[in-house]
Amino acid sequence: MASLRVGFLGPLGTFTAQAMARFFSGCDYEGVSYVDIPELFLAVATGEVDRGVVPVENSLEGSVNITLDLLVRDPVVVVTGEVILPVVHHLLARQPGRYTRVLSHPHALAQCREYLERELAGVPREATTSTAEAARLVAQSEEPWSAVGTEEAAALLGRKLFSATRSLEDAYTAAQEGVTTAEENLRLAHAKLAAGAGTPAEVTAAEADLAAAQQNLFDLAVQHAYMKLAAEKPWAYLGVLAASGSGTAAAGK
Repeated sequence: MASLRVGFLGPLGTFTAQAMARFFSGCDYEGVSYVDIPELFLAVATGEVDRGVVPVENSLEGSVNITLDLLVRDPVVVVTGEVILPVVHHLLARQPGRYTRVLSHPHALAQCREYLERELAGVPREATTSTAEAARLVAQSEEPWSAVGTEEAAALLGRKLFSATRSLEDAYTAAQEGVTTAEENLRLAHAKLAAGAGTPAEVTAAEADLAAAQQNLFDLAVQHAYMKLAAEKPWAYLGVLAASGSGTAAAGK
């Protein structure tokens, strides 16, 4: 039996699955697929899995808001490490020809917007929960659809799909950052701060706390407040600070 159970945003063939394989390379682990990020967070919080891997930032589309929201709201789940994953997309299809629809995750469609507008102008685009799910739908359909996804996804489907392009690097080569979550801090950590009133003074105070803890601030994201806080303080926002360093990350709400 594997020593670690690691949850990831599945199914197999997603970039999150690739990030998991890279981060836990050399470890004895079992990957457990989850259909969405909230379900994965719950699995980590309840101990159903030992670790979780979720996307947190995309170099073109920016922060993954649901991940940041859950990091702020969940008192148990914290970030313990990160992996930067180069993302290379392929256009997958059952056979070459004219396609009536392009399926993929919204981030992937956005990353390849220039290519799609140039090569598949006028073809409707449909969002799916993941690039791997898009590949699965195309493989199972008799319709002339295509998917933006990974070659790994095509291979996992028994080569029912072929790559219509070598890669979509001429459109956009992105980097997706995945994080592992658990209940202890490692040297590399993300500090999180929920600034209820959203005043400049709170952000400044948080930066001072990070400096005292020998943490370097490298990202500040502003999120709309989740429902309970928003009900108490209309137009409330949450400031999410990301930091790294040799000290212990400060976190507060």
